[in-house]
Amino acid sequence: MPAFAFSWWNTSPPKRNSKQREAMYRQDLEQQAALLLRLGRTPKQVKARLTANVNWEFDLHSRPKHLAEIDKIVDAAARRHDAP
Repeated sequence: MPAFAFSWWNTSPPKRNSKQREAMYRQDLEQQAALLLRLGRTPKQVKARLTANVNWEFDLHSRPKHLAEIDKIVDAAARRHDAP
C-alpha cells in the first residue's frame, strides 16, 4: 500500500492492545461506581448494577476479566466516597 500524505488517510486498523482495553474497562467501572455512590446508591446496589451491565454488554462474548473485579472496584470507590 502506498504511503499517503495525510495520516488520517491510512486505512489499516490499529493494532489491538488487550492491556489498554482492560484498563479502559476498569476505569469505566471505577467512574460508574463513583457516580452511582454519589447518587446515593448502596455498594450492594452498585455491585448488582455494574454486574448486570457487564453481563449485558458481553452477552454474546466470553466472560470478561473485569467482571471478577467489580467487588474490589466498588469497595475501593465506597472507601473513597466515605473518606472525609
